[in-house]
Amino acid sequence: MEDKSMKTTMFTVMGVAESLLAVIAQAVETVFAKEIEPERDLPLGNPPKPEMGDVTVPCFLLAKVLQQAPAKIAAQLAKVIQPQGNIQTVSAVGPYLNFSLAPGAVIQTVVGQILLAGEFYGTSQVGGGQRVMVEYSGPNSNKAMHLGHLRNNQLGIALCKILAAVGHQVIPVNIVNDRGIAICRSMVAYRHWGQGQTPKRAGVKGDHFVGELYARFMEEVEAELSAWLTTKDMTLEAYKALPEAEQKPITKEFEAQSALTREAFET
Repeated sequence: MEDKSMKTTMFTVMGVAESLLAVIAQAVETVFAKEIEPERDLPLGNPPKPEMGDVTVPCFLLAKVLQQAPAKIAAQLAKVIQPQGNIQTVSAVGPYLNFSLAPGAVIQTVVGQILLAGEFYGTSQVGGGQRVMVEYSGPNSNKAMHLGHLRNNQLGIALCKILAAVGHQVIPVNIVNDRGIAICRSMVAYRHWGQGQTPKRAGVKGDHFVGELYARFMEEVEAELSAWLTTKDMTLEAYKALPEAEQKPITKEFEAQSALTREAFET
């Protein structure tokens, strides 16, 4: 098995890890006359270098149980564990017990598990019915979706299915971009000044088309504001020069009677 990605995943699939743990646990009982809990005392990991093997077992937890040095435990176990089944070679490097897996045997184990489990292969109940919300994509109603959005859709769907397969109660959330006030302003502008145009007929990108409508709305509201301010003996320039705290009550009063602003909020 030359491919490193294969090495890091082979022993984690159903059946391979369990058989390896059982062999090590039996060796511990043979050498040290001590029963252990494999899943607790034998953490499986990846060796730091590919040439060291496919799987490593750090013997530090075993050292606590057996009251012996980790390196000594690894060396003694390496002497008694014989290549068999999924195990091709065994070696001890310091406190680490390293294994190379037999590709043919591993493939046979995995394929056997797949055939046995069928469509339920790889599923479990480790999620315990816990609710998980997965939010993804969120296309913007102001522009067309692109490949990045489609990629996020696929990732979101895949993640939902993976979580469900291991027992979670999945709540998928795909937010179609909230139609906020900015979009509503553009809609009002199109209603008043769009003249039935489309991005294609106008020869511009969709988001630019909508952006121009938004700009038109803001220009019209500013003109409406300027006219209203004259009734307050104030110019638009004087209004803009005011500190924000002094602008706010004036803006609020204007928006309460602004026909365009009201139409946007009601859209």
